[in-house]
This record gives sequence, C-alpha cells and structure tokens, in this order.
Amino acid sequence: MNTDGVKRGRQVIESALVVHSGALGDTILMLSLVRALREAGIPRVSVLNRGCYHPLLKMCPDVAECHDIDTGGFHAIFSADATIPDRIIAMLGQFDLIINMLADSAGVARNRIVSIGVPYVVDINPIPRSSMDRHITRQWLDDLRQALQPKVLKVSGASPQPRLSFTSQSAEAIGVSEFPDSATTFFQAHPILRPNLFAVLHPGSGSRAKCWPLENFISLAKSFNDAKRPCAFLLGPVEQEQMAGEQIVSLEGAAPVFRCDDLLQLAEFLSKAHTIVSNDSGIAHLAAALDRPVVVIFGPTAPRRWRPLGSRVTVMSTPLDWPTTDAVVEAVIC
Repeated sequence: MNTDGVKRGRQVIESALVVHSGALGDTILMLSLVRALREAGIPRVSVLNRGCYHPLLKMCPDVAECHDIDTGGFHAIFSADATIPDRIIAMLGQFDLIINMLADSAGVARNRIVSIGVPYVVDINPIPRSSMDRHITRQWLDDLRQALQPKVLKVSGASPQPRLSFTSQSAEAIGVSEFPDSATTFFQAHPILRPNLFAVLHPGSGSRAKCWPLENFISLAKSFNDAKRPCAFLLGPVEQEQMAGEQIVSLEGAAPVFRCDDLLQLAEFLSKAHTIVSNDSGIAHLAAALDRPVVVIFGPTAPRRWRPLGSRVTVMSTPLDWPTTDAVVEAVIC
C-alpha cells in the first residue's frame, strides 16, 4: 500500500474525511469505503459520525481519527445561515477530500465545505437506488469513482471487507490498558461455554420485520443441544427492550442468555464465539468485521444489497419466505 499520499495533477490527496450518521450495520459497511480509500493510497482517513460508535471504530486499523458529529458545532455546515465555528473550519480545512454521506439534496453542506477550501468534496447517497441490484457498498464506490475520475483517485471496484481487531494497539487507541473481559462472570456461570467452542444465536434486529420467528431460534438452540454443541443467546439493548418477559424466559429454557448493553462488551463476546447465527442486523455486520464465521438469516431485505461483507459469511435466504429451521440447522450444525 502506498503510504505517501496519492498525487493526481497538482493536488496530493494525503487525507480524507468520511461524514456518516447511520446505525450500527451501516456504520460497519461504511468502513468498507474507508478501507477502499486506504487501499487507493490515501494514508490518513478519518470519520465524522456518531460518538457512540467510536470505541468500535478505534478498533479499525483503517481509521486514523474519529470525530463526533453530534457535538462541537458540526451542525452548522448543514445550514446556509449558521456561523461555522473557527475550530470546525480548521478541522475540516485540514482534509484534501471530504465525502458526505448525509442527506444534502440542496447541496448546502457541499457548498459550505468547498468555501472552506477543501480541494475535493463528494456527496454519496447512502440509500440504494431502485435500479441498483448490487451490494450497497458497490454503489458508494461507483459514485465515488464517477465523482472523482481516475485522474484524481483510482478506487477499486471491489468492496473490501470492513475489519475490526482486538489487539493491544486497538485497546490503546480506545484509551484502555486492555479490553475488559466483561463476559467472565457469564462464562463462569456456564462452564460449558468455552471460548471459540460455542455458538452465539442472536434473535433480534433493529426492525421486527427482519426477525426470523423466535420459535425457530429456540428450535435451533435445541438442535445445538441435541448435537452436543454448546450455544448461547445474545440479547442487546434493542432485544431487551422489545421482547416480552415470557419470550426471554422461553429463550432461557433452551440455552443460556447473555444480556449486553455495551458495544465493546458485545464485540468481545462475539470475538469469543465459534459461530454466530443472526438475523439481518448490526450485530451480524459487527461479527463479520471481527472475522468470525457468521450465518445471516434474511427475510424481507435483499441480501444482495445488505449482506455483511466477509469471506466467512453465509447467507440464508429464500425468494418468498423465511428459510426453514431444518435448512439453517443443516448449514450451521451438519
């Protein structure tokens, strides 16, 4: 990889900023674009997005810096009348390329960023076009290539896998001496669940419509038990809020349930799993970025557009209905 910057004409692109404000899964996919910029030869690529995701992004070797879009006056760049604080002007002005992935149909943000003196400003719509029949990251890369042209930046057509890593270096970047082993108590209570020898079943999603029926997950857990393959359910904040108490009790009757409210804790738990079975969710994208084997169950959403990226991702999908429990069991256990 060229780490000296990309020189096109008289402008050397040494730094880029990606502006984004999506949910967890979209944020992970955005890292594919960040990695593509790095592989194109830009040595420093930073991200301006929601601060709640910064602990995860600091685990990404492709991200140089994270800036919080919700604090410090960044909202001013999206208003034609607001005064942009001097420190925001100075921060944005240090970049050679800024990619805006927020809604800006009137071009207000683009014009204001250009007025600061940023050489290249590109708007990328994060929403798939109705005519697009490929992965959403391919659309983003196509739009970037079309906006800049090869004379400015030569970006590959392939979507690289987002990558997150639990290492001493990434722990230092987050500001901790080491990653917390927050699942220790859970593993002590369930000694059958040994690191890298158990499966994680994630029955939730940000949208109820994307959730494989809960009884299917319970049947899947029982199939794991019958095959002497340890497994555990994972419930994040969304599932803990959406699921009724009796639903959680039914899960506990089939397998241990790990409740998780923290992103680092979640990433740590996933990194210890042998396999993750999940609905189309941010957790599936996170597991893929951690390079864990993931089986993703799709229903109404199109996997060709939204599947997690990675060589260890298996997609379970049928044209008109949910995959059967037997089909998932065969893919995961047999």
